[in-house]
Amino acid sequence: MKIKVVFLFLFAFIYMLQYAEITSDDVVYQIYPNCFYDTDKDGIGDLNGITSKLDYLKELGVTLIWLNPIYLSPFEHKYFADDFYAVDPELGTMEDFRNLCKEVHKRGMRILIDMETQYITSNHIWFKDSYNNPQSKYSNWVKYKDPLNKTPESIIGNILETRDKNGKKVKLVSLNMNNKEVLEYQKKMYAHWLDPNADGVTDDGVDGFRMDHIMDNLDYKGFATNLLSGFWKPIVDYTRTIKTGCIYIAEPADWGYGVDILTKADMDGTLVMKVRDGLIFSEKVVFDKSRMENLLTESHSSQPENKYFCTVLENHDTSRWATTCGSNSNLLKIGAVLTTMQQSLPHIYYGQELGQNGKRDLGNRDAFKWYMEYEKEGMASKKRKMKRELDVSLETQSADESSLFRMYKDLINFRKNNPAIQKGSQSILRQNNENVLSYLRSYNSPENSQDIIVLINVSEKNAKITIDLQKYTGKTIFNCNNKNERTLYKKITAANSKAFSIPLKKYEYKLLEIK
Repeated sequence: MKIKVVFLFLFAFIYMLQYAEITSDDVVYQIYPNCFYDTDKDGIGDLNGITSKLDYLKELGVTLIWLNPIYLSPFEHKYFADDFYAVDPELGTMEDFRNLCKEVHKRGMRILIDMETQYITSNHIWFKDSYNNPQSKYSNWVKYKDPLNKTPESIIGNILETRDKNGKKVKLVSLNMNNKEVLEYQKKMYAHWLDPNADGVTDDGVDGFRMDHIMDNLDYKGFATNLLSGFWKPIVDYTRTIKTGCIYIAEPADWGYGVDILTKADMDGTLVMKVRDGLIFSEKVVFDKSRMENLLTESHSSQPENKYFCTVLENHDTSRWATTCGSNSNLLKIGAVLTTMQQSLPHIYYGQELGQNGKRDLGNRDAFKWYMEYEKEGMASKKRKMKRELDVSLETQSADESSLFRMYKDLINFRKNNPAIQKGSQSILRQNNENVLSYLRSYNSPENSQDIIVLINVSEKNAKITIDLQKYTGKTIFNCNNKNERTLYKKITAANSKAFSIPLKKYEYKLLEIK
């Protein structure tokens, strides 16, 4: 009997490892590996460093880790590959990678790696063998503009050459995505990262992929079209035979909602910049209530059923929110609320939870600030322009109840414990103050129903709003801002329901549950 129970447990555990799937309670955390944590004392973050800090991510509430590219590349950001199968030695080994995946899964989390497989560098064997050589077996794998293979097709922005991390010139070229051999190669290559040692058990591989620069017509050039259903969908389908529910979160090339990516390619989620768009104009914070309301309404109505948008306030392609808002502590906290309290999945860029600064510079991102002293062991600060910012480190913020880090942690926990926020609908609550954003999150099921009002005063002035709550007459509002308990706020009566009054201090947010 005991042997049978153990066998069933092992079978269930192995099955779980073969199953991924994105869910409404996921919190995505993006890591730029070079900049996270250093274990080999070379001042550069590595895969073992990420492994050593998984308990921190678990404590924060992260469920889905996204690593920027880790494959072999001459660039620090690794977005263009010399070899899609190899781990870049700057970050570690394949064994380090497999161990990282195992440790992620032991903690009940999942892991994605970033992939941009439309392009290669001139160091790749396909290019080296086919350039000026029409007889190469890879001649039709790389996209050339001439029959002699002298003029390769450039990448986005017509970029054909750039300098690597050592200053050496490297060509960047497009693949021939119409070639079925390229498709078959990529199907197997993506499957490799799910099951690196091909033993049929995927605990040592990723749970899916973050897809970079996805579009139907590659770079709008017309030579590779119908990619969503003709190229990416077959890869998605094939990898899900390796790992059921294999997760795909895509960056729409136009930074829109990417609904066609979700429907035509059957990917699971897209990274959406719309919240950022509603708060920032010309790299300055400019709150436009009407625009933000329209964006929230649009995102709610645009999201296909059983698909997910991920709210992006900052990432490797943008300046950090802290830099944009001048490290204003009040605006940093408003960013945290908008990131976590929307219908879409929260996305957190490493260090966002601390309020780290940084301008848009893909090749020179700041190291995660574990400590105030940047020379301490583990800091991935080699060759980085580190700023000594008061209280911007995990060391200073972890014990401070009022810190940004603690706020992110509390908001993520609140999201996970409240179905209205985690998976409820979203609708705008109309009110009379141009500096206040107000919306309702609602969830209804036979087992549990919940309504939560989210209010955010995006100004340095005190505000007072009135909203129509007549349909809730007779119910009571509870204030949920205190993470430890809900406190009585006010009853909704026939006399006050039509113009229910709520005051807000400058930059204050309120989470109000109606019961």
